[in-house]
Amino acid sequence: MALLIVTHDMEFAASYTHRCALLFDGQVISEDEPHAFFSGNRFYTTAAGLIAGEVMPGVITCEEVIDGCLGST
Repeated sequence: MALLIVTHDMEFAASYTHRCALLFDGQVISEDEPHAFFSGNRFYTTAAGLIAGEVMPGVITCEEVIDGCLGST
């Protein structure tokens, strides 16, 4: 079964999807699994990625930042 969700909520997409894609001008211009899609990107990423991405590369969710601060990752 597949489910297509269209959202502007980056945190939701990062936390609950298996694949993410960016549509621009009617075309998919980027597509990958959430960590590869959101990591290292300053234009489309999550708040956690913007805030902690330079200190904890690869984090994209608040839970990952918390785990990183607690030493769980």
